[in-house]
Amino acid sequence: MEATPGNSPPKRPRAKATAESPATKPARKTLSASRKKKVAEAEPEIVSESLTATDLRSMIETAAFYRASARNFEPGHELEDWLEAERQILALYA
Repeated sequence: MEATPGNSPPKRPRAKATAESPATKPARKTLSASRKKKVAEAEPEIVSESLTATDLRSMIETAAFYRASARNFEPGHELEDWLEAERQILALYA
């Protein structure tokens, strides 16, 4: 369907920037190369002593996803990814 002057939707007015709502988002801070290296090498900290089963499963799912991603999602290794991720996550909280 072609847009013609008679059937086009009305334009919404743009919101004006105020002191409370800036027109642009503030710039995100980026980590320096040395800080990135320190973060990557840091041992994971235990944040909480009490994890729910949902929290644990979510962490395992995420770790398994990253393992699959590292090998470009080659099929046939799903169980291996899950079990290794489960071992790693449980070792953090043992």
